[in-house]
Amino acid sequence: MQESYNFVRGHSGWDAVTLLYGEQIPKGREHEIALSLLYPPLFGGAEVGFLYKPEKKEDIRLRIIDRTTRTWLPMCGGMSQVIGKASIETELKDYFKIKVKEPVTTINVQTDSGLVPIESEVSGGEVKRVWTNMSYYAEYLYKEGVKPVNILGVDAVKTGYFLVINMDSLKKKYPKCDFRYRGPGPQWEALKEVLSAYIRQEGMDKQSQYSMLYDMHPEGEGDARIWTRLARLDTQPAVDPYGLTMEGLCGTGTIAVGLAMAENGDLKVKDGPVEVEFEMGSKSISKDPYGSRKTVMKMNVKKGKVVNASFSHSVIELLATGKVYLPKRSLELYGIKL
Repeated sequence: MQESYNFVRGHSGWDAVTLLYGEQIPKGREHEIALSLLYPPLFGGAEVGFLYKPEKKEDIRLRIIDRTTRTWLPMCGGMSQVIGKASIETELKDYFKIKVKEPVTTINVQTDSGLVPIESEVSGGEVKRVWTNMSYYAEYLYKEGVKPVNILGVDAVKTGYFLVINMDSLKKKYPKCDFRYRGPGPQWEALKEVLSAYIRQEGMDKQSQYSMLYDMHPEGEGDARIWTRLARLDTQPAVDPYGLTMEGLCGTGTIAVGLAMAENGDLKVKDGPVEVEFEMGSKSISKDPYGSRKTVMKMNVKKGKVVNASFSHSVIELLATGKVYLPKRSLELYGIKL
């Protein structure tokens, strides 16, 4: 008989995630079950989140396993946006005894990066927008280290476990590459060269690297453009089977870019509140049925450092709820050894 577990699935701008009830999962099998969900034939999204009953003052405890690194992830911003909607519009509301208040319901989620308050704007029982307070996460990144680096002549900012690069710096090094494109090609080989050199330069022993690209050349009314480039360096980038080119929104990456912009002097202020509207990708390249997707980041800056930060994606949708059945097949088919 196949194993089965209750789940909720949603996405925030193509960053699909699967949420499981942590208490249902056999202890010690989290990685096996998460990776079974993330890889074909289930295609469970970019991350799997295990939701646990509260132990202290939080409403939900959350632990995350990520498809890129195949291990625990301290935080996922897109998942927090989905939780903000699902905890009010699905059975999660009753399971975690969430008291819905209009116009704003606050849900406190304990993550491996700290406490994350999620504010859902509610009208008629429906979530209209979600704001995730990432101040603890920003502090987490600062503790991991934020500093300027130069890799193969490319200026960048180490921002915790992210490498954040202004695309203008990449273009100076690789003028023939158009880094706005997501799939395989010379731009991917050039970026992989930079990321691999960064791993060697920092003395890290790993095959994956989280990176974010941005520039200050918005095509619309935003303030900046942003691209998510999370990849395993021992593989080619994932290609959508339908040939779609949409860029995925990334909340944690957005916070990393905000910190890097502060480090680079790209923010409008060095002290005080500031709001940045990020355009996701290039609308001339990433044809998107949702139109121009955006992420708004609100920060409070003190002496050039971000001390408070929150964000909101423009697209959050629920995809499915119910029971998921695990396939009977070995993960070694995908080169995964548990």
